[in-house]
Amino acid sequence: MNSLENVVYLLIYQKNLSKSLIMIQKSPSLKEIRRKTDFYYKSVFLKIGCDHLNFIYLTKKL
Repeated sequence: MNSLENVVYLLIYQKNLSKSLIMIQKSPSLKEIRRKTDFYYKSVFLKIGCDHLNFIYLTKKL
């Protein structure tokens, strides 16, 4: 995995989809990202029309 810099990454997951709409490299899972890096993530669920979207924010640990 390339270096994840001091930025906030946004992964957007749609309900019932196995792949994210936006991916960081080819990371198999968020747990993998969290284990291999010093990032943590927060999940926020939103309902937009008929779509349930899961926004996952990856932020640099201080």
